[in-house]
Amino acid sequence: CCCRVLYKLDKTGTGEEVSLTDLPNCPSLPMSGWTADQFLQLCVMAGCDFLAQMPGIGIKKAHGVLRKYRTFTKVWAL
Repeated sequence: CCCRVLYKLDKTGTGEEVSLTDLPNCPSLPMSGWTADQFLQLCVMAGCDFLAQMPGIGIKKAHGVLRKYRTFTKVWAL
């Protein structure tokens, strides 16, 4: 699977593409071994166009809680 998302997309269409295959190389957010589903959950928790952002949750906090609890369902139950 090659899951990709556009991140920080602005009104002019400029943004960054993030691919699941590139994530093991990211030292600031260790994601080696993450599944495509976990990556998707991270993106949704951090905010996306089709859902409201969870208050107080950005990419780093979403990463931390998903790394600890492994699924959005467990995080939401807290």
